Amino acid sequence: AEGTYKLINDSVICYSVELGKMVELKQGSEVEVVTTFENKIVIKFNNDYFNLINRNFIYFNYWFEKVD
Repeated sequence: AEGTYKLINDSVICYSVELGKMVELKQGSEVEVVTTFENKIVIKFNNDYFNLINRNFIYFNYWFEKVD
């Protein structure tokens, strides 16, 4: 579901939508869920868009907590 979420896991790897660059988010990072697909979630973090895929997509509901 769309909204703001806080990372409660130690860290999560995501990939820049624009550049495909790997970025590690640390515990406490707040992200906005922009849209979800069958195999990925697009999030916004620091005004950039990132894909959560594979394990980081599958475990989203365990590793993030809804803020609003």
